Amino acid sequence: MNKQAIFETVKNHLLSMDKRSYVEDNTGFPVCVYLDPDGRKCAIGALIPDGHPAQQVRMSVTTLLEQYSDLEQLWQVETEEDKNFLCTLQRVHDYKGHWDDKGLNAKGIQMLNDIVDEFNL
Repeated sequence: MNKQAIFETVKNHLLSMDKRSYVEDNTGFPVCVYLDPDGRKCAIGALIPDGHPAQQVRMSVTTLLEQYSDLEQLWQVETEEDKNFLCTLQRVHDYKGHWDDKGLNAKGIQMLNDIVDEFNL
């Protein structure tokens, strides 16, 4: 997948969600996950093929790419900018301030627009 295809997939996915993909840790703090027990997927989770073992891990995008080189190839990650692009997309999902009770809010949508400009999409 090239950057434009990745962006469109993630953008459409996030806009369709009513809330973030997360689980609560043992203190009740929400921790974002690639696939939550209710089947919701985060930004990068939307790019992970169904059934792939990476859906079940809890690690940063950078570590995910190091551990699963097949995803790095699938997403055509070749440079640090490519990694930064994926991490930036993930931050749209992970930041609680980008969400309200209806889903992705105006701040989250603005960050998506900023990504278009930052990465020349």
